[in-house]
Amino acid sequence: MQTVRMLKNRVIFWWYYPATLLFSLLEYKWSDYHSGIIGNLIGGIEVSDGEILPIPMGRWLFIFGWFILIAGIEINSVKRLEVFEIYRHMSFRKWWVKRFVQIQILMLTIYIEMIAIWYGLENITGRKTDNIILIIVTFGLHMSVYIAIEICANILFVKGLGAGILIIMEGMSYVIAEQTRLDSLAIGMFVRSSRCIENGFSLPVIYGLEIILTALCCFFILLIEKGGGLENIIYRKME
Repeated sequence: MQTVRMLKNRVIFWWYYPATLLFSLLEYKWSDYHSGIIGNLIGGIEVSDGEILPIPMGRWLFIFGWFILIAGIEINSVKRLEVFEIYRHMSFRKWWVKRFVQIQILMLTIYIEMIAIWYGLENITGRKTDNIILIIVTFGLHMSVYIAIEICANILFVKGLGAGILIIMEGMSYVIAEQTRLDSLAIGMFVRSSRCIENGFSLPVIYGLEIILTALCCFFILLIEKGGGLENIIYRKME
């Protein structure tokens, strides 16, 4: 039975990439035809004097939600096998670090695939993006923090943390940033950085904070496990 489940999980895994191809092409059709593709899709939503822009917001959350959704599917695909996996690794610490890194790498490969598709389309259409590397890094690091939170929530709570909650959090951060002009709340949006607007957030500072936050999520679970606070949660997932 365990072998069948593991085989099923690998089949699900390989569907991520063709699904991402289709998703990337769909997002390309949704992009603004008068600007660079990558910048338009993941560069963020420009400041609009307190006005909430529903279409750019929906486009941003749709892309953001894609990564949250895939991470959630991957996390839940092995939820009932976690106890067996921990036993096989002979150590929760070894299993957790490996699992945390595996999911982050998986999401990185999907992100690279998406960027490669859009970059190819940019070269075909001539719709080039300025500051492309900074835009890619800004969105990528922002995404990694949310993925880390989602992985940790799966360990801390029996039912994990719904993708919808994380998407709402991201949407609310944009709304609050726009209404209050606290652009540091929209840290995944390059167009809200000091490279694009006055009083925008500092890219080096945000990059450093997001790398630290991602690492802290991993080490936080190890600290709780060391104190013996995870055993009941993990075993309840088997029920």
